Amino acid sequence: MFCYFMCVIKLTLFPIVMLGLPANIKNSVHLIPFRGGIQKTDFLNLLMTIPLGIGTPFIAPIYNIKQSALLGLFTGITIEILQYLETFLTGGYSHRITDSNDVIFNFLGCLLGFLALSAFSSFFRRLPKERLSPFWNYVHTVCSNIHLF
Repeated sequence: MFCYFMCVIKLTLFPIVMLGLPANIKNSVHLIPFRGGIQKTDFLNLLMTIPLGIGTPFIAPIYNIKQSALLGLFTGITIEILQYLETFLTGGYSHRITDSNDVIFNFLGCLLGFLALSAFSSFFRRLPKERLSPFWNYVHTVCSNIHLF
């Protein structure tokens, strides 16, 4: 998960470009959802957070959809606040945009990831635990704790 988090940080915060861009701090905030329709970046935000919904139960005690939803919302809001701070601290010279759609699609990606893990868990729980290697035994234990509500 460390590599996943480093990739998310790289995709959402770097590179910090400060030369040759006009000051755009007012134009870099989009608070009205779906104002420009659904863009390619919305789909990419969804894809970026699906692994978060799948992987988090293996490193933290997040075993139901409510906890996963809160994680997705917190992640989306945190990324957007950091992008706004980047724009603010560079004097408006940034190509990052703080967008409410990003929060929505980060949230949905985390939920989809958790739902995929939940579907996988219902299948995986049926396997006999006694014949599994230690790694798959751990996966079985985590999957046994997964429930939607």
